[in-house]
Amino acid sequence: MLNRWTLAISGLVLVVIVLIVAISRTQSATGGLAPTPTPAKAKLETPATTAEGVIVPVRRAQLAFQTGGTVAKVAVKAGDIVETGQVLIELEASELQLAVTAAEDTLALQQAMLTQAKAAARPEDVALAEAGVAAAQAGVKSAQSAVAQAQANLAKLERGPTERDMQIAQQQVDQAKNNLWSAQTDRDGMAHDFELGLVKQYQLDAANAHVAAMETALTVARLQFEKAKDGAQPEELAAARAQVGQAAGQLDAARAQVAEAQARLVKAKAGARAEDLAVSEAQVRQAQTGLEQAKMHLSHARLKAPFAGTVVAVAAREGELVNLGAPVLTLADLSELRVETTDLDEAGAATVRPGQAVKITVNAFDDKILTGKVVAIAPQGIVTPTGDTVYTVTIDLDRQDPELRWGMTTKVEFK
Repeated sequence: MLNRWTLAISGLVLVVIVLIVAISRTQSATGGLAPTPTPAKAKLETPATTAEGVIVPVRRAQLAFQTGGTVAKVAVKAGDIVETGQVLIELEASELQLAVTAAEDTLALQQAMLTQAKAAARPEDVALAEAGVAAAQAGVKSAQSAVAQAQANLAKLERGPTERDMQIAQQQVDQAKNNLWSAQTDRDGMAHDFELGLVKQYQLDAANAHVAAMETALTVARLQFEKAKDGAQPEELAAARAQVGQAAGQLDAARAQVAEAQARLVKAKAGARAEDLAVSEAQVRQAQTGLEQAKMHLSHARLKAPFAGTVVAVAAREGELVNLGAPVLTLADLSELRVETTDLDEAGAATVRPGQAVKITVNAFDDKILTGKVVAIAPQGIVTPTGDTVYTVTIDLDRQDPELRWGMTTKVEFK
């Protein structure tokens, strides 16, 4: 009886052991029980940085003269395509041209004298000295031309203003009036915005100051008109007569140079001394410097295109007086355009990097989307009238589009 129970219990234990081994092998093959999946967290996307922009040429410039004077010729008009170095506007330059001619004559004379000083006395040296006399005599003719010009200026003052002079003076008064009206309109709008709290006190003060400046400009234009109408004043006539006297003095000096050239002709047979060579070489260098300066002053009377492009605007007319540094012409290369942002704030600027890809939507078109890359970020922000700080970001287009125009507005999305 005991043996049968012992056998039954032993068999039951054996079955349990077999089941445990089977279950253990099954878990090892399947890598254990599969864990309960944990729901993944939703990934938050950072919104893209955007800004407003404007289409601008890569190359653009407002050109001005490096000297003041009266406009003699406007050679181009808005819309004209020009080449590098092309003359755009010219100032009256008759006196400057006379100065160049005189400087060339002086240099030629000094070079001839130096050549003579370096050579021994020979028959050809005498001929060269004679050429120096001829050059000095040419200088006399140039000085005579200057006297004639000064006398002509004096005669013009004595005759009084012409009808064209009066027309120019009246146009300057009209332009000054228009400038004052425009400044007053801007000031009134600024005052209204100031009452609404949209602008600062210093901006309103600046607008008032601009109006005052335009009032002064109108007063000056009116005085110039009255001056033109009244003709030359006694002091102007006195100055013109003084210029005639100065030109006459220069003519006397030129005649004295002829005498000196003739004296050197006498010395031509004696050969050169070391001290004479040194003096002659110094005189040549001085004459070369004088000619370079005269040519530079003449070149300043011609406004040339610094690069090939399109004339966008011309702000000068023939007969008008222009001041040194005052913009008279806008030039741009419209074949290559880019985008510049106008309202990118500080937070947006902190996320933008050079080389970053950009998507550009042009507001003038329903379906025109362009691409480009950031090429520059302004190192300094601009404070707007509302007190905000914005940074200009420059974007080169991946492809030029012939339908784009300077000034078109865009929406820029930085990827």
